[in-house]
Amino acid sequence: MRLAASCALAGHRVDAAGATALLSVRLPVTTLGRVGFFDDLLKEQIVPELLRARAPDLKVFESEIPTTGTEREPAAYEIEVFNFLLAQKEPLGIAQVERAKNFRVDGAITLAAGYKFAIEIKYRMDWQKACQAEAQFRWFLGHTTDGVAGGIVFFEEFAQDWVRRPSTRRLENGWTFWYSEHSEVEGRPLHLVRLRNGELQTLPLALAAAHNAATVA
Repeated sequence: MRLAASCALAGHRVDAAGATALLSVRLPVTTLGRVGFFDDLLKEQIVPELLRARAPDLKVFESEIPTTGTEREPAAYEIEVFNFLLAQKEPLGIAQVERAKNFRVDGAITLAAGYKFAIEIKYRMDWQKACQAEAQFRWFLGHTTDGVAGGIVFFEEFAQDWVRRPSTRRLENGWTFWYSEHSEVEGRPLHLVRLRNGELQTLPLALAAAHNAATVA
């Protein structure tokens, strides 16, 4: 029954033997009879149904999150990032760390200089995760009254084609893809930062490390 239903929805009919026969897909007569269907669509003022969302909240993060060892890798990495930011507040010039609830992003940091940055944490970074982070940051900007200077997306490793390194570059594709397509939202910078083994790495630091490694070699 499930197979038959799903195939029917896809425009196919399933016979008793399980073979499929293509059915012609016909638009309703009322739709075919309308002239300027897409012209009308462009003129529509479309209002979606009410979205019931929980109230967003930011709470100051003041104590380290203990781990149980049973967390999945993405969850464990998120804990690692927050614990790192809390432990390194002073040397990093951070005045306050906040965790978010129902805010699409994972939290925010306020620097001692007064600048506030939204933070989003992605265990692995590729095109899909980059698009998610960008959309999450855009939503955050539209739902907060606090002045936000920009955003920071933490990740541990690149994935998919973002991890590849062409012979013409010193770094993985991910750095170039990010700063070519995802690094600005609503006029605000959205930076990519790798946190791995307790060390922070930005694109300039990664380039410097690659240059030093090439010089030594």
